[in-house]
Amino acid sequence: MAPGSRLGFLAIDEQHVWLTRQPREVVGDGASLEIPAGKLDVEGESPLQTGQRELAEEIGKQAESWRELFVFFTSPGFSDERVWLYLATDLSDAPDTEPDEDERIEIVPWPLSRLDDAITECEDSKSLIALLWLAQRR
Repeated sequence: MAPGSRLGFLAIDEQHVWLTRQPREVVGDGASLEIPAGKLDVEGESPLQTGQRELAEEIGKQAESWRELFVFFTSPGFSDERVWLYLATDLSDAPDTEPDEDERIEIVPWPLSRLDDAITECEDSKSLIALLWLAQRR
């Protein structure tokens, strides 16, 4: 994996898309609305395995079903950052897993009925790709 490799996951249940709010100081946003995500930074761990671990760490959930949606470069004109985007469904609480205490993450179970509002509020590219994909399929 390239050093800039990341992943994001569109975690949905019957009523919600599970999002996060977290500070992104580099762009001056104290509460960026995003899909759960993580870095591919564990040697030998596949993007799917990373997603499964990160889903539990970020929002305390596990998914029975995973589907790779896209793999894309965020801005190939100046960065080799690649993102794997997964759909995670059939959610349940992850056993014996609490979200990381050192992460400044607010878990946001966003109502699917208000998906357009999430798209309007979101400024993160991987999250916008995921949410627009979801909106197109609803």
